[in-house]
Amino acid sequence: MRRATGVLGALVALLGAACGGDGGGTAPSVTAPAPPELTVSFVRDALTVEEGKTADIEVRYRSGSLASPLSVTVFPVGQGASREDYELSATSFEIPAGQGVAGTAALALTALPDNQISEGQEMVLFRLAPPAGIRAQLGANLIVTIADGAGVACPGIRVQASPVAPLDGAPWLTTSLAISREPGAGRVQFDWEGPYLHDANCADDDCREWWETRSPVLELNVVEWRIESSPRGTHHSMDIEWHEAKTAQLRFRSPAGACASDQAVSCAYTGCILTE
Repeated sequence: MRRATGVLGALVALLGAACGGDGGGTAPSVTAPAPPELTVSFVRDALTVEEGKTADIEVRYRSGSLASPLSVTVFPVGQGASREDYELSATSFEIPAGQGVAGTAALALTALPDNQISEGQEMVLFRLAPPAGIRAQLGANLIVTIADGAGVACPGIRVQASPVAPLDGAPWLTTSLAISREPGAGRVQFDWEGPYLHDANCADDDCREWWETRSPVLELNVVEWRIESSPRGTHHSMDIEWHEAKTAQLRFRSPAGACASDQAVSCAYTGCILTE
């Protein structure tokens, strides 16, 4: 029994020394991480803006104490949209110095219009970046979706097109056109301008006019044409096919002058665009 008691005593003494028991040692101190000097985040994590329109990008910030103003950068990352698709009013904003600083800042993003009508939606991701050496807590990135405006010179008329694709087993192309007329829009007509069979055989306007007035043959296949009417307006949906070496084109016009100019939708191998 004495022997067992001696062994147990030695173990207790060894454990006590290892744990800093009565050896007089102090436990190592743990330093808490310093709080962030700045908390900054986008007010919203997603927004949508249509071509030709402008939207505000709002940022919320808060800081306990700032000895001097700070500049926070807003920059795009992993973008699907190119810099030609949008414009920012500024790429940074300033947070003022002071105690208990809090507030919001706003930048304007303008989605730039173009003549492409088959781009669909494009996205760009924005991130916040404080100055180097500043401890900051950042919110989520902002996703901006740029919606294809696809408007024409006729107010209230909108056009969209699917990507042009080759037709299986034939040297033809195909796409789907959607033409919408909003309530209250003026009277607008559209005419097919080609391709016509006589285009390849006529070298001047007189020849083309002769064919158009006597025997115009449109070298374009309207596979399906659907028309829907609702309180939101009239919607035309057309699936068309045409020879890959030619350009399919329809033009808008208004006898009552509702259109600022006579624009056309021209579809070729590279896609559909709006032309004058």
